[in-house]
Amino acid sequence: ILERFHMQPNLVVAVLIGIGLETFTRKIGKVCWLLAAADLGRHAINVLKLHGSGDNLLFPAYAKAVLEALPKKRNLPPILLFDGDAPATPIRYFQTYHDLRQDVQWIHASLS
Repeated sequence: ILERFHMQPNLVVAVLIGIGLETFTRKIGKVCWLLAAADLGRHAINVLKLHGSGDNLLFPAYAKAVLEALPKKRNLPPILLFDGDAPATPIRYFQTYHDLRQDVQWIHASLS
């Protein structure tokens, strides 16, 4: 979830490489575009392998620990105070997509 912020520099590099390759291919030809596309595909596959989080158990454990530690009362829903996206994102993800503790209310600390 949080790794998407690290992909933006790759886009800038890809655009700059594309601009440089465009100038270079005027002299070399279309073969260079095929090589560039193959290299970009190889790079994308390597990034997906490196940043894949299918076996990451830290976020599920963190979200379950926080949500299950909150009291369970029928007449008064638990309130979770948070500040920033990093601590709240995994908790909200598991609350929304895995139906974990839907009764928890959220309040951002800067708004309280």
